[in-house]
Formats: sequence, structure tokens, C-alpha cells
Amino acid sequence: MIEQALYTLITSDSTIAALIGTRLFPAQIPQGQQLPAVVYLQDIGKRIHTMAGAVGLVNSEYTITCYAESYSKARELSEAIRKHLIGYSGTVDGVVIDTILLIDEVDVPSFKAGTDVLNRFGKSLTFVVWFKEQVT
Repeated sequence: MIEQALYTLITSDSTIAALIGTRLFPAQIPQGQQLPAVVYLQDIGKRIHTMAGAVGLVNSEYTITCYAESYSKARELSEAIRKHLIGYSGTVDGVVIDTILLIDEVDVPSFKAGTDVLNRFGKSLTFVVWFKEQVT
């Protein structure tokens, strides 16, 4: 599964692990988790087909958002992830990743509910991940 491969790829990097440990979550940060932490979310997943059917090549976009208590820490974490993932190709947890490309980057501030007070800073990176999957 590509999500497990991305989890392993990100958390196995010593620089990233020093910043977040294993605080990498799908969709949202569970309540009570300390910062910094990272969330990943699949935005789109396109399967490549020919006239003969699926070829097992997938073009997915994942947004990885780094949250921290300061902008500089969110930026430091996003830079570590960017440097580690951009241009990556290889096999992780049995998933063949052809390449990972960065296509977008944006700041994501988070406000306390009902206020204009920042309670955490975020930096989102959107990557295109080309990988192979089993065709049945």
C-alpha cells in the first residue's frame, strides 16, 4: 500500500524522525498529540490505462502538511521532508516508486476556534507520486 510506503519513507529519515518521531498521521492529528506533527492526505489518484486495460502505473497527489508551534519549526520540518522526498525513486515496503515530484507549497495557519489567534503554524507540500501497483 502506497500510504504505508510513504509513512516508512518519511519516518525512516533520521532528520525528520528527530523532529517528529512517529507523529505522522493520515488526514488529521489526533487530539492530544504534541507538535511538531505531520499529516498526509491523498488529493487525487489516477490509474494509467491502455486499450488493453490498466497497466499498474498510478499518478497520485499527496499533500503533506507540517504543523509546529512556530513558523520557523514548521518551515524546518517541511524543508526536511521536501529534501528527503523530492526526486526519490526506489522500493519501499514492496511498493515500487518511480519518482516523487514537488508541485506546490503553501503556508497553512491554524486559528483557535472562534478567534483570530494563531495556535499553530503549518506548511503544506503537494507531491506527485508515480508508483506501480498490482493489477488484478
